[in-house]
Amino acid sequence: NTDCCPVFFCLFSVCLFLHLQDCTVYLLGTLSALRLQHLRNCHVFAGPVKGATLVSNVGNCTCMLAAHQVRIHDAQACDFYLRVRSRPIMEHSNGLRFAPLDADALAATLQQPRQQQQQWLGLLGLAQLSEHNLLWQQVDDFGWVKASQSPHWSLLPEQQQQQ
Repeated sequence: NTDCCPVFFCLFSVCLFLHLQDCTVYLLGTLSALRLQHLRNCHVFAGPVKGATLVSNVGNCTCMLAAHQVRIHDAQACDFYLRVRSRPIMEHSNGLRFAPLDADALAATLQQPRQQQQQWLGLLGLAQLSEHNLLWQQVDDFGWVKASQSPHWSLLPEQQQQQ
């Protein structure tokens, strides 16, 4: 997309993406940390991230992330497909939907040779992110301290999930 003017920095396997609009980003490789900030109408595929992924000030985005920890701040109307090792954290956000990241299906859609797909799946294993778990749906909303379900997020219905 010619309207996409990405600004990103990667230093010692820590990456920062700033001010992206109408972009699709593939960042597939082992990272220590990832930060996504000021994104609009973007699709992001990233991981594995051995540490934290911080997503802030994003709107109408789809994020497919494999990370040890995912923290979300000031997000609106976004879908998150996650493979995580801790409960996702969100605050000051609304209209978020969560689904599991199907690593095998994602690897198959990358249009890469089978060997590279297998390498990416191997990286997930090295980052201890190869196993399926249900942590992706155990979202901690710091803006909703009641025992009832937060109105700020929901599970993404299976029939609406991207494959």
